[in-house]
Amino acid sequence: MHKLIINFTSPPLIGGYSGSRFGVDKTTAREFDGVPIIPASAIKGALREAFEYVVPAIPREKRKAQLNYTICDPNEKQVQSETCNCLACQIFGSVEKKEHEGKLKIYDGILAEGDLRNIFEDLENPHSHFGYQTRYGVSISRKLKTALAERLFTGETLDPAIFPLIFESRLEGLEQLDEDHQKLFRLACENVFAIGGGRSRGYGFCNLSITEEETKNTASQEFDYQIQNGETSVNFLIKTQSAICLSDTKDYGSFFPTKDYIPGSTLRGATAAYFLNSHRGPESPEFKKLFLDEGKLCFSNAYPAVLANPKELVLKSAYTCKTNPGFKNETRKKAKKNHGVIDLALKNIIRTKAYEAGFALVMKQACQYEDCTEDLQPCPQIYFLPDSDGSGDQDKVYTRVVTRTALNRKLRTTHESKLFSLETIPAPATFWGQIKGIGEDTIDLVNELNHQIFYIGADKSSGLGKVSLTLYPNEPVAPIEQRLFEFNNRLQQMFQQLQTRFTHLKADVWKNRIYFSIDLFADTIVTDPATNQPLAALPPIDSENGKFKEFYQEIFDGLSIKLINSYSSSHLVSGWNFKHHQPKEVRLAIEKGSVFVFEIEVTNLKINSDAQEFDFQEKSKFLTVLENLENNGLGERHEEGFGWLRVCDPFHYKEEVY
Repeated sequence: MHKLIINFTSPPLIGGYSGSRFGVDKTTAREFDGVPIIPASAIKGALREAFEYVVPAIPREKRKAQLNYTICDPNEKQVQSETCNCLACQIFGSVEKKEHEGKLKIYDGILAEGDLRNIFEDLENPHSHFGYQTRYGVSISRKLKTALAERLFTGETLDPAIFPLIFESRLEGLEQLDEDHQKLFRLACENVFAIGGGRSRGYGFCNLSITEEETKNTASQEFDYQIQNGETSVNFLIKTQSAICLSDTKDYGSFFPTKDYIPGSTLRGATAAYFLNSHRGPESPEFKKLFLDEGKLCFSNAYPAVLANPKELVLKSAYTCKTNPGFKNETRKKAKKNHGVIDLALKNIIRTKAYEAGFALVMKQACQYEDCTEDLQPCPQIYFLPDSDGSGDQDKVYTRVVTRTALNRKLRTTHESKLFSLETIPAPATFWGQIKGIGEDTIDLVNELNHQIFYIGADKSSGLGKVSLTLYPNEPVAPIEQRLFEFNNRLQQMFQQLQTRFTHLKADVWKNRIYFSIDLFADTIVTDPATNQPLAALPPIDSENGKFKEFYQEIFDGLSIKLINSYSSSHLVSGWNFKHHQPKEVRLAIEKGSVFVFEIEVTNLKINSDAQEFDFQEKSKFLTVLENLENNGLGERHEEGFGWLRVCDPFHYKEEVY
């Protein structure tokens, strides 16, 4: 790996990151702690501009016959429709086709370690203006030779008093270029005279040099786990080493939003690319075992984690107070405490069954915190980290907007109508997921993924998307039978408490019935087999014509199942097919976090509270069906992270208020 040293000789004016100062038109990019930073896109743009200027200027007598010294014209139709093989596109990537990435990856330039960086980091207020200077400018009337009205503008630069100003950026892939390409690239570095805006006004003048970076051996410090024989699944931890942008489609004009988790399809594609780059293509037996055969690997979505502690997805059956929402462990502004989060799945089962029995059971859904009587509202879909005392600590995934602009390659200025913004998840961040479908013949192949570096998401050649993967052993999970018993046991306790207040409620409503929930922990694509149409939710069985009866019989292997309640929403999902360089088909999917509560009629139900188990005639078949659902998922594309679910998640019954 190589390091690019950027030594500024004049104050830089480089924007691109959100969080601008009030009253300043253009700010200098900075990290969260207030330290200035040079976005990788600015470095890459300056290098490509110098490269495209230097290469055609090489005298003909010094050119080598095997190299093509022509630089493509992005305005030509042929370049826009086909993959360009000019030197600039090979090294930096195609301008028009973002899927054709270059061999070189450039990362953000960070302030070099030293006294100057320590001064920035030691400031108590990361948004202080120390080291920055606001400069004013005004447009001039070319006719009147005076200042134009309403044309005053400001720009934020680094204060000249803090020089020398040295930044360091990492270069990946330079050693993979052949000797001739490396010489041309180094020549381009020597010809970069400025980075950023305002170059005609003396901003951003700099000198560039390339040095080799010492590789640090951190393998002994990392957790090292190898999959053992007999294991069919393994957990993994994703650590981001640079910001990532995981965008499906361009939803809002020139704004690219990011997901707050890493989709399983993204991880599967990155893993497939790793084996393809290892000269094990689609026809190799290793690739077929992992991705094409019937026993192929299944990648779950990777959700946020704190170190190696995964956070839980808040289900849609969770509700919270309108005035003081949030988990009870957190404190809000003005010393107001959050009133907690309550799960209504069990309460609404009692309400539904009482209504079916002819009882109008009125149960107000109000906040239960002390004397608060406010109504409840659905809890926003966030993540929470359960605590040992049963409470939780809610958490959002913090994002940052990076604004970039394309350069006009002929005029060497900003390209009109080519401003775009990327929403990114800053590094460092950790995500937790699982791989299933591991067989005895694929254990060694999956173990190869341990401590590997992958590149995911958008703009990988401009410093985004670098992550590392570490394998972890599976954590013990309560068996389905235990979760099923605790779910129904908690339901019976709540019903008995209501019987003391409503004596007309009869216990025979629950005779020979077991209740369970299907909790979706990933978007799920389900189609109606009769019409082949996508479903926005799991539908109830029509009592008149029996519609969807065959749908549930196929899922539950003929068992008598009835949908009681549902808490769900749907949205459109898509993706990018890296192999064919085109977007995937847009599909309607049931959103992650959705909850569906079912009832099953059984024969000769016997409950043993002391042993915490129950017995009935269909028990063996019923538990097998639920285990298959958890292992194989629901719906389509399970190997890409869709359809992952859990039966009777403890969130429903573990605590009354979180």
